[in-house]
Amino acid sequence: MKTCRGRAGLAAVLWLTAVGLVGCASRQSASSAAQPILPLAAGVGEQLVDGNGSVTCVRDDAQSRQLAVRAALQNAVTRASKAYGDGRDVSVDDVVTAHRVERYWQGEGQCFATVRAVVRTAVLSDRAEDRTRDDLSTVGRPVIAFAVSSYRIFEKVAVTRHPAVEVIDALQQELIDRGFDLRRSLKARDQVLAGEAEEVVAPSSAERKQIKAAALKDGVAFLVQGEIKVTDKGEQADGQYLAVVDGTLEAVDLKTEGLVGSSVQVARAKDISQSAAYTKAIEGFAVAAAAKLAPQMLKTWKHASARQ
Repeated sequence: MKTCRGRAGLAAVLWLTAVGLVGCASRQSASSAAQPILPLAAGVGEQLVDGNGSVTCVRDDAQSRQLAVRAALQNAVTRASKAYGDGRDVSVDDVVTAHRVERYWQGEGQCFATVRAVVRTAVLSDRAEDRTRDDLSTVGRPVIAFAVSSYRIFEKVAVTRHPAVEVIDALQQELIDRGFDLRRSLKARDQVLAGEAEEVVAPSSAERKQIKAAALKDGVAFLVQGEIKVTDKGEQADGQYLAVVDGTLEAVDLKTEGLVGSSVQVARAKDISQSAAYTKAIEGFAVAAAAKLAPQMLKTWKHASARQ
């Protein structure tokens, strides 16, 4: 297992919002309402993650509260682990560095808690990468090519669009770290780099067919295609710059022409530096998109290898 590495993009980039608990006649604990609001901050390689949980309880006491909070923390860790493409059981004590109880209440024989936790997501990402590489070592590394258009939008200036190939580079690096073989026969990348164009035009359907044909001839197993948009929201009321990356991607099995996976992600980041906010948002998007696409492609590749 690798040690936790410093990823700027994992510092408070993505917020995993927990689904609210509903349907219970409940009362909020008076002790919970009296608790001071403690500040939480995610550092490099960490992320703020929400979680909720409940346990069976007869009365509202300290032990029931502790168990409910523990269940909520485990929910936050499990959700974060799945978001990074691992999904295995991870101990709260291994990855949670701090937490805050947002709410605690009791009703209908259950004690409920919602928490916000600082999770060492770099550790979860490293574990997912290790697992994928281990799996690929037994079946071989599939080759992946990209046909993705990407652009950066400045909302508060006259020139609205610029190339944003950095986000494609970041996503490719995430997949390489997970053990996939990347060959950069990128038609979309060539387009955005040519002539420093202001506007980025997505590949036409005819061009996509040419990309697929060339990729298949080159031994490519999967083609990742789609669009990624990086929006510079400018300086906000709090004095920090906000960047938002959203994109829709899909992975296609070139031999069967079947869709094997897709990813729709939105990553937001703030920083006192405009460039730092841009970098953080890109890294957050790349990690989340790779975590979604990699297991989907791996599953298809393993099934195909088993049939051979």
